[in-house]
Amino acid sequence: MKVATEVNAAPGEKMIVVEVRFFTRGLAKKSGHVRQKHAWVNGTMNAKKNDSHGIGGKKNRNFNSLLSLPSTLEAVLKDNGIVLHAYKTRTIDVKP
Repeated sequence: MKVATEVNAAPGEKMIVVEVRFFTRGLAKKSGHVRQKHAWVNGTMNAKKNDSHGIGGKKNRNFNSLLSLPSTLEAVLKDNGIVLHAYKTRTIDVKP
C-alpha cells in the first residue's frame, strides 16, 4: 500500500467535498424557468477540486435513482483515489 504524503492544507481545503446535483430541466412549463424545490430523481456527482488533497475534480458520475447514490459515491471516491477510514469512537460504560 502506498504511504500517503502529508501536506500543509490551506483554509477551506482540509475537508473533501463530494457534490451531488439533481437535474431539473423540463420540469417547468416555461423555457428558462424552474419549479422551485422540484428535481428529477437522476443527476450527477463529483468530487470538488481540492489542491491540498490532490483531487482534480474533473470526472462526473451520473446516477439514475436514489438507490444508486451509494454505488455512485463509491465510484467517485475510487476515481479520485480517496481512501476512507473508519472513525474510532470511545464507548462509555453507563452503569445504573
